[in-house]
Amino acid sequence: MKRNTIQHTLKILIFSLMVVSACTSDQNEDTTIVSSPAGTQNPLATTPDRGCGNGVCEGPENHSLCPQDCPAESTSNPDPATSDFGQDGLVEAVYLEIDQNFHYRGLQSECWYAGPETGSLLTNDDGFAVLPSKQDGSQHTPLLFTIVVHIEPSESYNTLQTYLRDRNRLTRLAEIIASHGGSMTIQTQRPFITTSQIENDGIHKTWEDMGHEIAVHFHENEYVPSTAPLEEWVFALRDLRDEIQGLVSNPITTWSGGNLYENIFSAAYEANLWINTNYKDPTTQSIDSGFLTISPWRPAGQFSSNDALIHDSNANIIYLPSGVYPAHCDKPEAVPRPYTTQAFDYLTTALIHSLRSVRPGFVNVFYTTMHPGDFLGTENDELELTRWEEWLSIVIDPLVADGRLQWSTTTGMGQAFIDWEMQQ
Repeated sequence: MKRNTIQHTLKILIFSLMVVSACTSDQNEDTTIVSSPAGTQNPLATTPDRGCGNGVCEGPENHSLCPQDCPAESTSNPDPATSDFGQDGLVEAVYLEIDQNFHYRGLQSECWYAGPETGSLLTNDDGFAVLPSKQDGSQHTPLLFTIVVHIEPSESYNTLQTYLRDRNRLTRLAEIIASHGGSMTIQTQRPFITTSQIENDGIHKTWEDMGHEIAVHFHENEYVPSTAPLEEWVFALRDLRDEIQGLVSNPITTWSGGNLYENIFSAAYEANLWINTNYKDPTTQSIDSGFLTISPWRPAGQFSSNDALIHDSNANIIYLPSGVYPAHCDKPEAVPRPYTTQAFDYLTTALIHSLRSVRPGFVNVFYTTMHPGDFLGTENDELELTRWEEWLSIVIDPLVADGRLQWSTTTGMGQAFIDWEMQQ
């Protein structure tokens, strides 16, 4: 598809933004707010004069998103799946910028709190303060969901004790998630994989056999200078990808990393990688709000270009956004640590906003990112793993059971997007 004029692109983006951004409000009586941690505000709060339940059908609201404000006969916000966007309009509207103002107030209290490096928050958990309502999401359009794992290039993985500690932690979590019918995308790299090969433990294949995906996490400064020519980037990516491929059976398709390199898409595609996740500036750990949305797209240009947030159906790479997280927070898509009920309330809040933004007729995705090294200490592992178990049972399982959430992998999400493209 040839790129249309900037004016036409802006028109499509603005129109699609009005159609499908989800409304949020602390006035939604079906949103279960059990309690709020001391000193925090309701993470779903909006300004009093805006949002679902204020009696006005406005902004992104429509009958399916906010029936109390928008009667069934309202046509002010038509379904994007059935609207006439003109020739190629629906495909161009695949990229959707989420208006953060409809979801967050920009307060620090909406960000996750890392907490002290002790177990105090684990022993003082009061239960989950935020739960989805029955109106969040669509049983007819599931939100595809996975948990992305980043294994960092820590030199400590050359030490058997540290390697075994995080290998065993991740295996326990993999078992718990698999028992809930879920799947993770485990993005790995050296020296973790080097020690695994020395131990000949086959752990990556073990995780794959549980139903989890193995992929590439690429901290480029560990492998190639930023000023190196393209062919060196291709070699570094392909070399790591091929080494990981030799550990598992399923094709390696997904990578994260190299975000500041202007030719990262070209290098990744030449290295047989075609799905990208977790865009952020590694120097600041911040994410441009444009990437905090729910619909995958094919970026027209590299991340160093303004074209990154324009969909081009002829581009080679599929970008998977993480969901509607608060852009004003550091590491917004990461699982907060330590793993407490308060930490998971942060994730549930982002999940709720993503469910409310689901678009019929499009692929919708959500994931969160964790690190096996984020546990407080081995003496707390089982307590923190219990919180994972509880969150999956209380928050995730009911959403999966009624079809609003669907477990996937990043490759599954990418394939779903390709299938969607073929139907257009």
